[in-house]
Amino acid sequence: MSLLDIKGLSISFRSVKAVENVSLSVKAGETLGIIGESGSGKTMIGRAALGLLPGGGRVSSGDILYNGESVPGMSNSALRRLRGAEIGMIFQEPMVSLNPALTVGLQMTEGLRLHRDMSRKDAKAAAVNMLDKVRFRDPGAVLRQHPHEFSGGMRQRIMLASVLLLQPRLLIADEPTTALDAIIQREILDLTMEMVKETGTTLMLVSHDLPLVASYVDRVAIMRSGKLIEEGEVGAVMSRPTQPYTERLMNALPVPKTTHVSGTPPLVEARGLSVAFKVKSRASLPWTPARKVQAVNNVDLTVHEGEILGLVGESGSGKSTLGRALLKLVPSDSGNVTLSGQPLGRDFRRQMQIIFQDPFSSLNPRRTVGQIVREGLRHLDISEAERQGRIADILDRVQLPHQTYMTRLPHQMSGGQRQRISIARALVSRPKFVVADESVSALDLTVQADVLELFRGLQAEMGFAALFISHDMAVIEEIADRIIVMRHGEIVEQAPGDTLLAHPRHPYTQRLLSAVPMLERKNGQLTVVYRSFEDTHAATEDVADSMLVEVASGHFVRHASTTPAAQSIKKAFHS
Repeated sequence: MSLLDIKGLSISFRSVKAVENVSLSVKAGETLGIIGESGSGKTMIGRAALGLLPGGGRVSSGDILYNGESVPGMSNSALRRLRGAEIGMIFQEPMVSLNPALTVGLQMTEGLRLHRDMSRKDAKAAAVNMLDKVRFRDPGAVLRQHPHEFSGGMRQRIMLASVLLLQPRLLIADEPTTALDAIIQREILDLTMEMVKETGTTLMLVSHDLPLVASYVDRVAIMRSGKLIEEGEVGAVMSRPTQPYTERLMNALPVPKTTHVSGTPPLVEARGLSVAFKVKSRASLPWTPARKVQAVNNVDLTVHEGEILGLVGESGSGKSTLGRALLKLVPSDSGNVTLSGQPLGRDFRRQMQIIFQDPFSSLNPRRTVGQIVREGLRHLDISEAERQGRIADILDRVQLPHQTYMTRLPHQMSGGQRQRISIARALVSRPKFVVADESVSALDLTVQADVLELFRGLQAEMGFAALFISHDMAVIEEIADRIIVMRHGEIVEQAPGDTLLAHPRHPYTQRLLSAVPMLERKNGQLTVVYRSFEDTHAATEDVADSMLVEVASGHFVRHASTTPAAQSIKKAFHS
């Protein structure tokens, strides 16, 4: 008997069918991957299994049976007992799932005290242990903090830890690692799979990332436009797809980029840029001094005209803070930023734009798509006809036809579609410099490839430069001319894209590249492979006294100041 049995399921929002006649079964202890692009209906299936369809959504036909009992027919009290204890769900956007007014500790322990009847002390100990497993340095301090004090990736790790605490029989993971860098992504999923196997938990992994799903699931189901178009054992589906769309999903994997940028003068330049935040524990006494956290430490950076500079690092590495500091969205403690050789004046924001990581937080929920994109044109002296033309054109080019989407509201769209609105809003004004902060992290592979191609096409047409921030090395490989790797607020390696990808020198860079899954065809069979590199002993990871050393033309690696390479630079500097 199946633990979860979906029979002819159709989900409607008024006259629009989000899911149409889908039948799936998941046996106890099995792992099923559901793959599909944004808006394919894959998330709605998971929500329906918990009776959590958004407003206006309803099961119009079919049924969902959990352990033989109909979920749509359950009472509210039965659904409350089901959620968390029996079926756990990790949502795509943690900032929406976490209560901003409550501490992490209160939110994590609530489920344990409700469903497991734990004491406050035992629940706190369990929460600390789980936070430690998902790689938080100070789990006790995390419990006392609020969600807004963490980066997007850190918030998703908190969500993952919260759900795993209850050890549900069925775990529905809806894009659970979208906001995480490749290393933590693998570690979190490895941990999830380890716990799933230990407890016999059934896993439904919803994702747009084909290599990720292929690495962890037994069976795979392909969704498109609300319909199930292909299903089967993961190896069989990948090696012998029966649908053209499945083949397209596999062909949409990023291909490393190898172009070079000529020696043009820098458009944007930062020197000695440092950003620190003062963090005070909620439980500390009023006279206790706040703790200083160095988010960005003495960073030098240049972005040339027509260049896309890739910035990659794990969650909490300081990459998003650096991007915001370049645009003066966060105050810097030291250093300076120039645009075309001039300090940033009052009108610099007309020439510099940002695409934020979390579209749900950065889009006004009361404005239509057309009104949101129009915001990017508010400082430009152009006619109304040209405004309308630009808005329609950019929406069409990010694959949101303006006739259909112009009057929609953000909540009526999927996460990937909302991110495309953010991209359209930033590019509609044709800026000189764009900071793209995880701008494709919420998109499925096929749309991701299209948006990256669009980004490149618009850059070639308008000539803007960009700082492209991502935790996904595969995306950086495809789009970046040069690559900077950050860790703990510092640059540990930077080089032209093809040089860094072929010859990474820093151990952390090597681990980042080794954690990226790749599809490789051998003897007609598609398999997931990972790269390996020889250890580099000269570079250092966590030494206070360190410096960037040029090991080859344009290739800089952080070394301990005691290494021969660093000593030679010091002698040359002081001579």
